[in-house]
Amino acid sequence: MNYDKEFLKNKIGKTKTSFIILSVAIGIGVTFLIMLLLSVIMLMFNINDSFSAPFATVSLAVGSFASAFYSARKVGSRGYLVGLIVGVISFLVVMLISLLVSKDSIS
Repeated sequence: MNYDKEFLKNKIGKTKTSFIILSVAIGIGVTFLIMLLLSVIMLMFNINDSFSAPFATVSLAVGSFASAFYSARKVGSRGYLVGLIVGVISFLVVMLISLLVSKDSIS
């Protein structure tokens, strides 16, 4: 739809693709920072390794939320739909990276 492209370009000042890439990058960055923070906390307080999976899940959820929140706030109207799409894309990208790096499967 031509209206949607023009709406997004006027609203956020970028094309749809670059806006989605920026939003996903923000989500991945937040996920990385939360994982880094939680790993330092685990190291400092000698927390058992069994907490690493829940901490990773929380990190991924917060990162996906951050990317969805950023995109929804930038778009304004219809932001919930754009935020949902960007959050899911961010989640899938991090999960794909996790699967490529990890020897284990999804738990």
